[in-house]
Amino acid sequence: MNASLLDSLRYAEARFSADLFTPHALSNLYDLAAKLPSSRGAVLECRLEDQEPRVDLSICLPTDFTIDKLDKSTLLQLQLCKYQKIFDSFSCSRSNTFSQLIPNIYSSIEDIWLEFDVIGGASNIPMPAIGLHLNQIGDLSNSIFGQKQTLLTHKELVNRLVEDLLEQDYPTILKTNIQKCIELLPAEATIIFLGVASSRQANAVRFIINKIPPIQISTYLLNVGWAGDINDLQTQIIGLSDLVDNIVLSFNIAHIISPQIGLECYLVVKEWQHFLNYLVMNGMCTPAKSKALLGWTGIAEEASHYINNIEQKTHVYKKFENLIRFGLSVKVTIDSSKPLSAKGYLGLWNDII
Repeated sequence: MNASLLDSLRYAEARFSADLFTPHALSNLYDLAAKLPSSRGAVLECRLEDQEPRVDLSICLPTDFTIDKLDKSTLLQLQLCKYQKIFDSFSCSRSNTFSQLIPNIYSSIEDIWLEFDVIGGASNIPMPAIGLHLNQIGDLSNSIFGQKQTLLTHKELVNRLVEDLLEQDYPTILKTNIQKCIELLPAEATIIFLGVASSRQANAVRFIINKIPPIQISTYLLNVGWAGDINDLQTQIIGLSDLVDNIVLSFNIAHIISPQIGLECYLVVKEWQHFLNYLVMNGMCTPAKSKALLGWTGIAEEASHYINNIEQKTHVYKKFENLIRFGLSVKVTIDSSKPLSAKGYLGLWNDII
């Protein structure tokens, strides 16, 4: 029996500190989760500054997900129909042996994500953003009789996937900006995530870029036309670089490069406490939320999985052998027109979600 998203959230509820999750925010999450398809994992997005109780939700879809698995009476199916080609092609690339032997652009997708802005009760499911997490860290290639053959360069691959996501003749200025952001990537940098959120901004694409040396982030953004405060950005990068193990750049591309950019911070060896102290000191996180985040850092545990048995009206526990993993990352958001802010991304993963 597979655990539903709602089951998994309820199991993790013991970790939901009241400083991060108000009863109202939890109620909204549970209402939405009950209407969503099963998922391989979930990420809860928490604002870390004061007086920001809202929590948003992202889910990682199963590799065999298709539109026809959704309840036809739900608005979600109608919202996602425009991406049916992507879902079907991704599912086929994962299940078809021939596709695995001869890679195509969809075999470069590791996961497909749906991101929901959880603003109120989910009488209607909000229009989600869709994101493609890429596993292709370089060119798309295969090997024939021991000879490596390049099918698409990384830059060509990204262009093709962007075209499928936007699925229309998008404005020339957007095409120009996307091309510029791809062509000016530093040598080792790779685009690891592509996203669109038409409910927030039409004709816009999100890029998340890994392996840009921190010292080159400001120069790259300046070269692609970012109009923010480069000196302020560089100050923040210098401050963060000593405290985290990796900084990943995220930003939106539309008719301009969005003035708001994100520095996604990942810690493997560095101390979370030192990093969180920095966020508190700079007004990006409250002391209470900083303490609450420490309860979610990188723990794997064997546990009983909570199931709500509706028919018997009882709560039962079913043992399973897998590990539940709780992951954490933080995004520092920089926008010259606004104060610095941060979000915590609390990940919940197990093999049976």
